[in-house]
Parts: sequence; C-alpha cells; structure tokens
Amino acid sequence: MIIYDAKSNNTKKAFVLFLLLFLLSVPIVLAQPDEIILEHNRSLKDRKRPPVFFNHELHMEEIDCLDCHHRYENGENVLDEDELEDGNPAALCITCHKAEKSADLKKTFHGSCLKCHIQESKNGNNRSPRICIGCHKQKPNTHPQKQDMKVNNGKRKCFECHKQKRNTHPLKQDMEVNNGKR
Repeated sequence: MIIYDAKSNNTKKAFVLFLLLFLLSVPIVLAQPDEIILEHNRSLKDRKRPPVFFNHELHMEEIDCLDCHHRYENGENVLDEDELEDGNPAALCITCHKAEKSADLKKTFHGSCLKCHIQESKNGNNRSPRICIGCHKQKPNTHPQKQDMKVNNGKRKCFECHKQKRNTHPLKQDMEVNNGKR
C-alpha cells in the first residue's frame, strides 16, 4: 500500500523550484558590465563633452586597485583593498565625493587618468588615449548624425561638420585627419 504524503511532495516541489531559480540567477548576479560610465550626470553638470566610458577590467590588468580607489587620512591612503566590494566596478565616485565641486572633480579625473595615459604613451603604448576624444566618446547610435558617416580619406577637417564648437577644441583648429595616423 502506497501512502501519499501531499505535504512532503509540496516541500520537494518548492525545493526544486528554489534550486532552479537559484541556479538560473547565478550568471545574472555574477555578470558585470565591461564598461561603466564615469560621473556622467550629477557631479559634472557643466560638462561639455560626452561621458567617459571606463573599462574597469582592462584597467585592473594594468594598475593596482588603490591607484584609483582611496580614502585619505593625513595625506595617506588608508583604504584597505579588502574593503572594496569584489566585482562592483559600478560603485560611483560620488558615493564618497558628494560634496566635491564639479570643477575639482573634473580636475582630479583628468590628473589621475592623464598621469598614467601620458606615461603609457611615452613607454610606447599607442593604445592608451591621450586626447579628449580618446576617452570622451559617443556610444554607438547616440550621435545625432548618421553612424556610417565617414571622413573622406583624411581630406576633411573636423570642424567642417562641427562648426558650432569651432574655437573650443584644445587642439589646432585646422588639424587634418590623416587616415588614423598622426
């Protein structure tokens, strides 16, 4: 004689359902974006360029965590790397730097980033961006113009299209685009 235990069967179903949901959620929880947006809204309200899309994983291969993440006391970085949350590159700087002035924060970003990028360039790493548009990029499909617009083999100048910003670019205004070379 088989005795049917409905309570035990419901418990098994609940356990299997829980286990299935848990296993399906693991990849979602562990997935982290390759790129994060650095301070694109609240803290840099006066920005004139697109935000910086920062590849956290790429930088982790090259530099130490404490080169960017810090908590200073008496001029010394006292942050313990163990305090950093693993796999959470999306932690925004403004989490701690709430009272920072926009101009100060922008100056800090440029100083911290360019210090390494310029040195990398001197060491022969040509992949390391050194000019504004190397980091401040429009994401694909966000530019108001056609995405497949091409510069005509280096014969057109940037400001033939971008006239409204003519005198704001830090580089020479009549700089020729040279087929991706300098």
